[in-house]
Amino acid sequence: DLRCSVLLRRSRAADCWHHGTPLPRNHRPPHDSMKRKHEATKVLGDIAADFRCSITATLIADPVITADGHLYERAAIAEWLRTRDTSPKTGKRLDSKILTPSPTVRSATERLIDSGHLPVEEVREWQTRKAAVLIRDGRTEDAKAMLLDAKAAGDAGAGLHLGKLFLAEARSLIAEAEAAGVEDAAETLRAHWPSADVAPPGAEPLRSVRDVRIGQRVRVLSLDIARTAMQSHPCGWNAQMEEFCGVLSKVLKKDDGDGTLQLSNPVAGGSCYWFSVGCCVKP
Repeated sequence: DLRCSVLLRRSRAADCWHHGTPLPRNHRPPHDSMKRKHEATKVLGDIAADFRCSITATLIADPVITADGHLYERAAIAEWLRTRDTSPKTGKRLDSKILTPSPTVRSATERLIDSGHLPVEEVREWQTRKAAVLIRDGRTEDAKAMLLDAKAAGDAGAGLHLGKLFLAEARSLIAEAEAAGVEDAAETLRAHWPSADVAPPGAEPLRSVRDVRIGQRVRVLSLDIARTAMQSHPCGWNAQMEEFCGVLSKVLKKDDGDGTLQLSNPVAGGSCYWFSVGCCVKP
């Protein structure tokens, strides 16, 4: 990753300019502090442009490199390659669909976020997406810390993700208490987390993609049902799909061939995934 290494060095130089840290003679910053700050912001802005996914146009939170050497957000390029074998940038056929993580880009992107030179809204949006990646990787405590920072900066969506994390932990703790025979634990579980294994009252089960229109909203049933159905489905299961379970999502596309719906919802930060119609009901 030679190009990424060069960009990372530029990022470090910009950080030094911003914080006043002495640099080698051939990198010595201007004496004027305002000019120094302007130069640092310009350099970091240029680097940020290199680290934005060409599919989503957002700063990459989970960077991967395709077989032709281009950089993308993992979820976005994985969705692209689900139905294609070409490069989004060049249109040429890829030698393989293997996606290689890029620790260098991940490190550089995190330095950009910490620099203080990027727009607040972009930082908050990135933190919320990054937290979802951390949760997927089992780094729940790190995700909590990041969501708390995003919430403190005014991101209401981060508060929602944080609340869902706490609810999941509470459910797990109460389930442990139930298994240990603690009085009232089972009743508490039933009261606060009723089974979602069946359609809610008044909901209409979907039997075919023809039962729903593009733009219509559907509800994905419980996590257990969705995960079981999709793990045996050609589309597969992704941990981030948990965000769709139990909430209303918008239908973006339909695939009559394999009986799936491409869904999107704000809870999942705008991510899109394919679900079998058997997992969904019309509210």
